[in-house]
Amino acid sequence: MEKALLPRKSPVQRRSKEMVEAILDAAARLFAAGGLAGMTTNAVAELAGVSIGSLYQYFPNKLALVRGVYERHRSRVRAAVGGGMAVFRDGLDRASLRRLAGAVLRAHRVEPELQARFEALRHEQALCGLFANDGLQELGRQLKAVLHDNR
Repeated sequence: MEKALLPRKSPVQRRSKEMVEAILDAAARLFAAGGLAGMTTNAVAELAGVSIGSLYQYFPNKLALVRGVYERHRSRVRAAVGGGMAVFRDGLDRASLRRLAGAVLRAHRVEPELQARFEALRHEQALCGLFANDGLQELGRQLKAVLHDNR
């Protein structure tokens, strides 16, 4: 992954972790509301209640912030899907398909505004590094294949 997309450092102390969460919360709200154009580092810092210097200690630029929001969103989607993907190993009887459908519905309910913004960005060539090796595209391909084979 490009160095520009990586955080500068990871928070260690509880207070630092809380500050980074506040920064990510603010960035997610602004990004969901207005996309990249509607999210500036100054606006994120202000909404998070931190100084711009504190923000830059952890995130070198706006794209690193978006990547941080995306990583957190991806973790939440995976948690929502949970064991639903185990049906790939268990076979696909009616109950398994029902569990799989439930898992997919839960995943789509996780921060839908953010998901729509990320999907829009996924097609911009200049930002393709943001989503490199995220695993979610492969998960989607597998799901489509399973559902297609079991019509």
